[in-house]
This record gives sequence, structure tokens and C-alpha cells, in this order.
Amino acid sequence: MKRSLTNPSKTILLLITLYAVTIGILYLAATTSKKPTEAYQSLRLVMFCLLCPVMVKYVIQLIGAPLHAILESIRVRRNKAPATPSVSVCIPAWNEEVGIIKTIHSVLRTNYPNLEIVIINDGSTDSTHRKVSEFIADYAQQPQTSATLKYLNIKNGGKAKALNRALEDVSGEIIITVDADSVMDPHAISNLVARFTDSKIAAVAGNVIVSNK
Repeated sequence: MKRSLTNPSKTILLLITLYAVTIGILYLAATTSKKPTEAYQSLRLVMFCLLCPVMVKYVIQLIGAPLHAILESIRVRRNKAPATPSVSVCIPAWNEEVGIIKTIHSVLRTNYPNLEIVIINDGSTDSTHRKVSEFIADYAQQPQTSATLKYLNIKNGGKAKALNRALEDVSGEIIITVDADSVMDPHAISNLVARFTDSKIAAVAGNVIVSNK
């Protein structure tokens, strides 16, 4: 199972931890007394050459992370976000009876106001068709529905063909694809849509994290 997009609070906590650990290591390196040993000079030089690029990259990332947040906030203020452009989420599925309903639920839980979900059954041989059909029938009976659900039951032709078939029926201004074994973060759609306030942006990739390592 994969989960798309991380929780911002967890990211901030991780950055604070990394800064604290880095400052502690630098403090110990600067204050700890050292006694040179001639026998290890060659080894020390080799280790320095190997680790120096890694440390430089690490420091650049620590400096760049807060700068990116500042630049991003400026970009958001400068570019007014569109109201709520219509979004179509395409979910291709082949023998995904185990997780397909959980995936659909996760997309619905984003509570995006102008949402269309297209499920493409790519010739599954398990109970994917039955489960999706029953879910859509139950969903249609609900008095208040926040999204439009479409279901395409096609012959097996591979993921690319399934997605291309879905593109013929989608109506959204922005199209998102999600694997049928993934769980979408509640803020995923809003975060993805917000990136399109910049006219230079043509496509956005989500951050996919493996949850069952």
C-alpha cells in the first residue's frame, strides 16, 4: 500500500530534528579535543574525500528547505489560486479486489468540491468488478454525494491503455492518476491544484511513500 503526500506537520518535525542533530554534531566537532595519530592519517584522508560531497549535499538541503518554503509562500501570494477547477481522478485497476474500495474512499475523503472519479477495470479476473459495481450502486443511493463516479469495464490491455481510454470520458480541467493500491492524502488534490497557479507549470508529480515497508 502506498500513501500519496505527507503530513506537513511531520515534515516540519523531521526538519527540526535534523537541524538539532546537525548542530549537535558540529558543536561536538568544534569543541572536542583531538589527538592526531599518524597511523590513521591516510584512512582519515580517504574518509574525508568520500564523505565530503555527502556532507556538502546534506548542508545544501538543510539550507534549501526553509528557503523553498519562503519562496513558495511568496509565489502563492503573488499568484491568486483559481476557485476550484474541476478535477478528474483516474484509477486504473487490474485484480485489485483487496484495496480498490479503500483507494476510492481515500479520494472521496479529500472533500474536493468539483471532483470526478473514473475507475477503469482493466479486465480483472477477481472480484474487482463486483466490488466496484456494488460500491457505486451504494454511493448513488446516498442523499448527498460530493463527487461524480464513473466506471469503465474494459478488456485487459495494460495500464497505459486503460488510462488512455479514461481520457476519452473525463471532464475535469485537471487530471490526476492514482494507482488502485494507493491511499490518497486528504490534502493531496488541493496541494496539486495549487501548483497550477503558475502558468509555467504543466504537470505536477505527487510524493508517493511506501507505508507497509
